[in-house]
Amino acid sequence: MASNRILGLRETMLGQLRELASFPSASVLRERIEALPPKFAANRFQSHQQYMKNKQKHDDYEQMLSEVSRREPLYAQVSRSLLAQVRRIGPSEWHEAIAHSRHEGSYTVTLLARRGSQHAPVGREERLRDMLVLHCGMTPEVAEETLKRVIHVGPEPVVVGVSLDDAILVKTDIELCGAAAKVKEGVIPKPGKREPIPENVRREVWRRDSGRCVDCGSRERLEFDHIVPVSKGGSNTARNIELRCESCNRRKAASI
Repeated sequence: MASNRILGLRETMLGQLRELASFPSASVLRERIEALPPKFAANRFQSHQQYMKNKQKHDDYEQMLSEVSRREPLYAQVSRSLLAQVRRIGPSEWHEAIAHSRHEGSYTVTLLARRGSQHAPVGREERLRDMLVLHCGMTPEVAEETLKRVIHVGPEPVVVGVSLDDAILVKTDIELCGAAAKVKEGVIPKPGKREPIPENVRREVWRRDSGRCVDCGSRERLEFDHIVPVSKGGSNTARNIELRCESCNRRKAASI
């Protein structure tokens, strides 16, 4: 019963998020309107055809802005309600309910760096965070940390072991929020392949090292580095792993 209630809440939220995500954010629409020539510019500065084309764009953007301005406060209320419900339900029950809503398979969805991360539309990151909460069973805090790692460290799997249809759905919704994702088949490690660092260990190391290289303090091109290499018996525990930028990691490797 509790699982049905959680999934009902999730579907309601997904529907509203998809509707809003299909529009640019209000700030982007305002920038587009400001970039157009004045709505009633004198015809001698532009052809009549160009004037009518710009006028139509202006009217379309104004209409979209009105709709987005109406939807965004409503979505913000639903978002706050959802996040409060997730915290009230508890991480384990929330994750379990979302996992049971998917079909098992051999596909993985990997979240890539946001498109145009230096000029990301305002509000898109919040929408992407909510999408990760809804599709991946993450808590809001874990979703935010995941976004930071993807931006500063690199691509990261967010959904593992699902059917192709479920993987495509997650990928489509992530892209709707302005990010990029890819679907890959095969989630079972090959014999002899190094075991991946557990997600809870990655989160603990990231939190402990404050998302910075332990040597130089950089936040760019970060990597999870084993203090004692795996090849020499090092373990995948937080005590044996530190954050280092690519340059410092290479220097350390060369000195071993």
